[in-house]
Amino acid sequence: MSTDNQFTPEEIEKMRETVLKADRAKITNNVFDLSKPPVVAYRHQEFPKMVYDHEKSEPSRDIMRKSGNGNEELIHIPAKHAHKIVKNADELAEALSKGFKEQPAALGHIPVGAEEVEEEEIEGAEPETEPQARKKPGRKPKVKEPEPAA
Repeated sequence: MSTDNQFTPEEIEKMRETVLKADRAKITNNVFDLSKPPVVAYRHQEFPKMVYDHEKSEPSRDIMRKSGNGNEELIHIPAKHAHKIVKNADELAEALSKGFKEQPAALGHIPVGAEEVEEEEIEGAEPETEPQARKKPGRKPKVKEPEPAA
């Protein structure tokens, strides 16, 4: 460095490089996009865990019921998995000793007519309408127009 407070071009260039390195070290990506908030990676936790009671679980089933206008309608009653949520190993051991299982029951499905169902069991069920994909595509039947009298 010179004594009269004048810097040589080499000293100026060296200072510029030092400032540039310091600026680059401070730069971080602090941009926050509201449409893509930062996410935390999933980390497996053993609890809480769901355990299942196979004795109280019921399979899904379909039944036919007469509607108000006299037509029969298909009612689908979904499967019912009896379950309990345990929050630690002690609760898990207690639930397993009471007959709960760690895996859900393979309940299956009971088709129409396989079992008679009480009317009160289906009170809250809604009639299932036939999906469009199941209907066969076809033409509307032709209606004969009356011929004019000659």
